Amino acid sequence: MSSERRAETANLKKFSELAVDYGRGTERPDLDALAYLAGDLSGKKLLDTAAGRGACALRMASCGAEIHLADLTHAMLAEGRLDIVGHGLEFRAAVALNGRLPFPTATFDVLTCTRAYHHVSDIRGALLEARRVLKPFGRLLATDHSGPDVLEAMDFVNKVSRLRDRSHADALSPSEWRNLLADVGFDLRQIQHVELRQELDTLFEAAGDAATRIEGLFGKASSSVLDAIECDGSAPAGFTSVIVVFDAVSAG
Repeated sequence: MSSERRAETANLKKFSELAVDYGRGTERPDLDALAYLAGDLSGKKLLDTAAGRGACALRMASCGAEIHLADLTHAMLAEGRLDIVGHGLEFRAAVALNGRLPFPTATFDVLTCTRAYHHVSDIRGALLEARRVLKPFGRLLATDHSGPDVLEAMDFVNKVSRLRDRSHADALSPSEWRNLLADVGFDLRQIQHVELRQELDTLFEAAGDAATRIEGLFGKASSSVLDAIECDGSAPAGFTSVIVVFDAVSAG
């Protein structure tokens, strides 16, 4: 079994088990930022990928879009159906396996993906697939976990994230996003950073058995890394995590 297939199988198991309570009570300032970038989507056909329970799709529907959902798991889409129908909206949903979106080429005006690319072992392939199903000059609106544009600090962020969450593959820095989007044929129109303060005690508690190893990483981190993630000894001790929010257009 390939590494990509193993990662997909692990994600399928994890997110199927989490579906019932996924996202409940979670603040999503990145969705606010994404909706602002989206603007008026009236008459636009939109696909929300890695849709989960459809939180992003609901926000895009409020912008006027006709929403379609794709996710790795039946369980997430089933829970999303309850949420979205409860808002009186119509939508279509499909399971997307093996990195392929089950839609014809040039189907959608807009594609969204929120806080999911860091779970993907082949982000480049996922972006190429996104471009395939978008119409010429279609928009990719996305958010994802990121970090500072400092190589050593970004490596640290990914090490901590992989210990905390085994489904984490690789988060990209803002510069890496700019380069990759250009490489696969997207013109980046806007990119923003949403900063969140993460308390260390909360991180350690959520990490379970990995807490000691994560605490060790923080203890050994260089001052340049700690400065880059704005980690200090203030009470409560914490650091700044970053979510990138971007609007890119397929280059035709």
